[in-house]
Amino acid sequence: MPTGRLVVNRDQGPYRVRSVPNDHEDMTTVSMHLPVTAATETSVATKKQPFTMRDAQIRMIPLSVVVVFSITAIASYFASGELGEAIGVGAFMAFWIGGGFGAIMGGALWNHHNEASLYKN
Repeated sequence: MPTGRLVVNRDQGPYRVRSVPNDHEDMTTVSMHLPVTAATETSVATKKQPFTMRDAQIRMIPLSVVVVFSITAIASYFASGELGEAIGVGAFMAFWIGGGFGAIMGGALWNHHNEASLYKN
């Protein structure tokens, strides 16, 4: 059996690996099929990352801030008729309530996602 190094032969596809002998007199080529992860280098960025609570909160906090601001500002505008006051009250409520409510909803979303994955068959 020839000794040498394994080289990825990219023109034959990602699965083709050939053995290049150390001595150039015996040019026998050994081809074998290997999985893509062994034949080519893969980075961590191409693999699917797990869904974490941080990801859920990053998604829900901005959404919650916008929803709280919109609902509060619209309700305040209809109650008082003052646009500046409505924007101020909406911004105040979005700042103090939106982030915490979004964090709680992000945690609930993460919990639901994990429980749903437990019961999948």
